[in-house]
Amino acid sequence: MTSMPIYPAPTSLPMWWLAPFNSRWTYSRLLFLVLAPPLGLAFAVPLFVGLVVRGSLAWTIPGVALLTTVVLASRWAGDLDILLVRHLVGIEVRRPPTWYERDLPLREQARQILIDPST
Repeated sequence: MTSMPIYPAPTSLPMWWLAPFNSRWTYSRLLFLVLAPPLGLAFAVPLFVGLVVRGSLAWTIPGVALLTTVVLASRWAGDLDILLVRHLVGIEVRRPPTWYERDLPLREQARQILIDPST
């Protein structure tokens, strides 16, 4: 029975520079860098357009409904971005408080989000 060496035999070419290619985090962070610009545009353009259209409809009932929709959509887009950062980059990001999102109907959630100063 031959014994196995604890440490690998030294080679002529140092392999320490290849270590990042063996890590899962390298590829997940690279995926995040690829996904971030298109998702940023997909989040920002509807938000800006929604706020501009909402500004022109500020004194009408559709303007109030559009404001609620834009605020809720921006909140959900932020949640998606936090989820991507958490899973692809591995950084824990704190989210604004969610005490008002539990066991409430959608209309009450929207009202609480609109009056919450952290939104």
